[in-house]
Amino acid sequence: MTLLAIVLVGCQSGRNSNTLPTPRALGVGETIGVVVATSTAPAARDGVRTLLSLTCTKHQLIVNTNLEGIVANADCSRQPLQAALERFLGQPVTITYTGDKLRITNPNAGVLDVAASDATIREINAPP
Repeated sequence: MTLLAIVLVGCQSGRNSNTLPTPRALGVGETIGVVVATSTAPAARDGVRTLLSLTCTKHQLIVNTNLEGIVANADCSRQPLQAALERFLGQPVTITYTGDKLRITNPNAGVLDVAASDATIREINAPP
């Protein structure tokens, strides 16, 4: 009976798992992520963003890392070639918003500039 009460309290916590956190505008010059040369210690991995995907359809760019999703307006015809993008996928990156592009950087892969404007960011799996 106690287990049932705990489960009911957990279900009634008021948190809706389908609710996504509210996006916020990325500021011009804002950078997210750090790349650490040796990232074996858990503390050294704080702030590391791994690039998971980058897609552009119908003038909407979507960039997903392990911690955030970035959405921006974009001319999809000006996006990088898949071969260039693949160097960055699965790698730790920093992403800087300049107002007209996202600059994705990795020490081994180099720099990838992606045309983007009006960028917003939303944490993935963050509490609402």
